[in-house]
Amino acid sequence: MYKIWYNYRGEKYMEESIILQALRNLRKRYIATEGFMVFCGFLFAGLILSGLVLAFIKLTGYFSLYISWFFLPAVVLPLIGYIIHLCRKKSLMDVALQCDKRLNLKEKLSTSLEWIEQKKERSPMFRALMRDTAKEAEKIKPASVFRYEWKKPLKKIALTGIILGGLIWMPSFNLFASGETPDQVKTIHREAQKIETLAKKIDQKTPRTPVTLKRLKRAKDILNQLGKDLKSSKITRRDALSKISKAKDSFADDEARKEELERMEQQLKKSLSSEKSGKEEKEQSGYDQLSRKAQELAKKLEKGNLSESEKQQLAKEIDKLKQEMEKAGIKADNIEKALEELKQGKPDKAAQSMKQESDQFQQRQKEMEDLQDMMDDMDKRLDGSKKEIAGDGSGKEIPDSQTKGKEFRETKGSFEGDFGKGTTNKEMKNGSTKSGEKYAKRINSEKPDMKAEFEKIYDAQRNEFNTATGKVSGKINKGPTIRSMRTWQKGAPRTGDKAYASPGDTYARYKTAGEEAVKRENIPDQYKNLIRDYYDNINPAEK
Repeated sequence: MYKIWYNYRGEKYMEESIILQALRNLRKRYIATEGFMVFCGFLFAGLILSGLVLAFIKLTGYFSLYISWFFLPAVVLPLIGYIIHLCRKKSLMDVALQCDKRLNLKEKLSTSLEWIEQKKERSPMFRALMRDTAKEAEKIKPASVFRYEWKKPLKKIALTGIILGGLIWMPSFNLFASGETPDQVKTIHREAQKIETLAKKIDQKTPRTPVTLKRLKRAKDILNQLGKDLKSSKITRRDALSKISKAKDSFADDEARKEELERMEQQLKKSLSSEKSGKEEKEQSGYDQLSRKAQELAKKLEKGNLSESEKQQLAKEIDKLKQEMEKAGIKADNIEKALEELKQGKPDKAAQSMKQESDQFQQRQKEMEDLQDMMDDMDKRLDGSKKEIAGDGSGKEIPDSQTKGKEFRETKGSFEGDFGKGTTNKEMKNGSTKSGEKYAKRINSEKPDMKAEFEKIYDAQRNEFNTATGKVSGKINKGPTIRSMRTWQKGAPRTGDKAYASPGDTYARYKTAGEEAVKRENIPDQYKNLIRDYYDNINPAEK
């Protein structure tokens, strides 16, 4: 049943209700069909955008870690478009205009609706228009006015879907990629997220000293920048390890300050502890002990009316405190000031100086604890990230040749301290790791037959003889000497020329340098001939 309208006199307006009900039905159909077209249009645009994103990732290699998210535009855009369509208001006048246009009603519906909304007086012309329009409205079927257009949008969607499927199966070219596998890049990005989380944790810490505030802010900025750099799609493991190492180097001053505070604290604790000290006092920090002593001295100075003997006793205690600080490498300006003020008969001012010194001890203790907390967190996180990134995801480390800032590893062979096949491992004695390791590698690769001589020369026990009679000084004994021949060329070489060093020239140059070194240094007499004959054994002229 149509809704029946009444005028102010209570008369029924059947024609107006028929027109309005017809327009409401048309509006429902219009919203549905228009929404379908909007959804198809946005889906078409989303498929195109997804294809462009997928093609960009496969061609360039950028953001390859997120390649599985290429379909997001095809899902998100249609939903956004349909939501926008639902939020747009569809008035009856818009529907009436569309219906007049499509059914060629000569603006009957729109004019009738306008007169109804304006509540025009029901003149004979008005009634005639209402009757004519109501008859036309009863014949209108919404499905015939607003139809679903299936073919055209579905053809577009199908075509773009086929193209997108082809892009999915297309091989990745990665023209500008870093060369790392997606798992490796994912590992680096995961560590970057952990580093940024640490930066947030540091930012949330409450600094207890002004110095700590600056250090925490600086640490947060460095870690945030490091996390941002590691999130780059072009990042490689080599670059990631290098950036982490540089970030650790940025905290060298903080690490040095922490070590300095710890050293001073340990020295103070050592100098302040005694056999009579209790367990609680021994466990107390050196800064806390000094702060407590300074507070006790300040209280004694504040009493006033000190006798001469009491002043001398306090001066001795303050001077002892000063000496303990100087042993630990701590400036004692306030202590010296307190001594001077005490000598001048100003115990109140001396007490203030002692309180200031006590506050400084407490500040150092807080600074040390904050630095320890900050540096421990950063060292643990950055070292852990380096270990994760230096692997292939299974915990296996990559070769040194693929990383910057190579560090010598102590485990080269089958056990810790083994440098591998062909070495003597004698270089591990007496802390001579660096020089012995380098020489061992060169000798065993170039002259395996000289392994025994190398072991004799570099054996850490070789100096166990009387140094007073075991060393001689003087010139090298008679024997053939090869001159050093040096050549040079001014300017750049001509086209076709090659710059190279002759093995003979290089050998002669190093032999001469070695002979000059022998003349300057004292050597064990039992090894002099062995060292002198070294160059004769590797003479390239004999090869």
